[in-house]
Amino acid sequence: MCGILGEVTARGEAVRLTDEQAERWLGELDHRGPDGRGLWRGENALLGHTRLAVRDPRNGAAAQPITTPCGRYALAYNGELYNDEELRSSLEPEVLLATAGAGFQTTCDAETVLWALTLRGRAAIASLRGMFALAFVDLETRTVLLSRDPLGVKPLVWAPTPTGLAFASEPRALVAHPRVRRAPDMEMFSAYLATSRRTLAGRTLFEGVQAVEAGQTLQVDLCQRRPRPVQLYTPGLLFGAPSADPDPAACRAVVTGSVLAHLVSDVPVCAMLSGGLDSTIIASIVAGRRDDLATWCASGVDRGQEVGPDPAEARALAEELETRHQDVHLHGDEFMTAWREHVAHLGQPLSTPNEVAIARLAAAVRGSGARVALSGEGADELFGGYDAVLSAFAAHGR
Repeated sequence: MCGILGEVTARGEAVRLTDEQAERWLGELDHRGPDGRGLWRGENALLGHTRLAVRDPRNGAAAQPITTPCGRYALAYNGELYNDEELRSSLEPEVLLATAGAGFQTTCDAETVLWALTLRGRAAIASLRGMFALAFVDLETRTVLLSRDPLGVKPLVWAPTPTGLAFASEPRALVAHPRVRRAPDMEMFSAYLATSRRTLAGRTLFEGVQAVEAGQTLQVDLCQRRPRPVQLYTPGLLFGAPSADPDPAACRAVVTGSVLAHLVSDVPVCAMLSGGLDSTIIASIVAGRRDDLATWCASGVDRGQEVGPDPAEARALAEELETRHQDVHLHGDEFMTAWREHVAHLGQPLSTPNEVAIARLAAAVRGSGARVALSGEGADELFGGYDAVLSAFAAHGR
């Protein structure tokens, strides 16, 4: 995961952060992108990026923020594009024309996204198949697009400043901006206690800090006296009512196709394997197509005994799939300390206690040299869904 942040101000109002302040602010996202960091400034716009290098990792031209050769357009992007090859092929003739024959300079999907938005405008967002959060600046029209993928995999939050607005991948980083107000939203704390959700209907636990919602695209007009986002597009439900007679073969084809698309990477890929249905399906698909797959399972240990059936189930599946399997243990006497450390890192409370174990697991995976991990996270939301229940809660009001 990469990190993005930025600030935009009204025309005639320069971004007041000094380079030193901007670098310090960007440092709040170093944990999201240990492989590089960059800042870009326009007349009244600032973009920052910390990079986790997954595509074209050794090419300096793939560093972000990334701009077009003419300097008019700039992009800060966190995510991965799964239809990159197809979209790039469709854009290539126009890119060759726009660059006097130079064409694409990297194999990184960020450059594909940059040119898609440059050549197709905001309509290009509908053609992006992947997980993403992005900020795209057009210096000529003085507009900024903030957008997030339809499933809301990648986070993006924003807040007003006295002269415009700021945005970032995480609330903790956003409220570190010197002109963003840092105060709790007490109504949202009440909602958190009832739902365990840190965001609900665009609100966060911080007063005035808004989440760009899943599938939402916002446009900011920098010619305004006080630029504020205007919603351009929020899709309806991605899926209709569940079929009374679902087609297993069609479901299998869709899931398989999605998992295989996620394997596109220039760095090592592994899989999380809990022993449950979701991660087992994914690991089975990958293991059938990649030799020497590494799988990982987090488990609690209390008084020397593993807690629950997951670790044993995961090991049995790993043996059947012939993967290189690793258990990551979190002992009971470590749990509360790790919980506090994780809350301090996030700057807000946890949604579920298993975030502590997942954080420990992620650290172990990163230490192994893998950069990409597939998991079954999000399957409940995709196949069952919580949106209807949470929307009803949000509509209830105070």
